Amino acid sequence: MINLNHMTVLEGFVLSLFIILIVFLILWLLSLILSLLKYLPSAAGTETAEKAKKGGATLQAAAAGDTDREEYMVAVLTAACVAKRTLQKDVRIISCKRIK
Repeated sequence: MINLNHMTVLEGFVLSLFIILIVFLILWLLSLILSLLKYLPSAAGTETAEKAKKGGATLQAAAAGDTDREEYMVAVLTAACVAKRTLQKDVRIISCKRIK
């Protein structure tokens, strides 16, 4: 047993390294356990996989909808930045309409 009242620098260094080693081993075990969780089957994952098999076009449409929403937000933010720079005032977006 190490006497903490009369500890040398070398003993403190060894004790610190040992404690750091224990902490890193625990963190490594936690990361290992969490990485293994992705291999567990889940009910939501199987339902999504079944839907993907049934309607591949639906998933592509949903992905296109996501990119449309992202492009929409980029367009709105760009228009707001240009309006703020042009008007030299604060800008509040009330509505936005797509023009083809």
